[in-house]
Amino acid sequence: MRMKKAAVIVLACALSAGSAFASFAGWIQSGSDWRYQNEDQSWKVGQWFQDQDGTWYSFDQAGNVRKGWFLDTNNKWYFLAMTERCRLG
Repeated sequence: MRMKKAAVIVLACALSAGSAFASFAGWIQSGSDWRYQNEDQSWKVGQWFQDQDGTWYSFDQAGNVRKGWFLDTNNKWYFLAMTERCRLG
């Protein structure tokens, strides 16, 4: 009986800790690339995103910020460059 109580307590603590991380949203570096994780722990993928500072970013299908020249679905070319702001925030 003691083992069951201990297992329930451990499981409850693990679930509580897991829910604390669910509200995280922000920039994460992945190698030389940058990704943006939403509060629900999903990634920005295949979309445009405007950060709090007003800067626009475009994400590829792998969730990485696009860099360099990019032809969008609207048939317009964009030159995208990462800034130091991503690294700070």
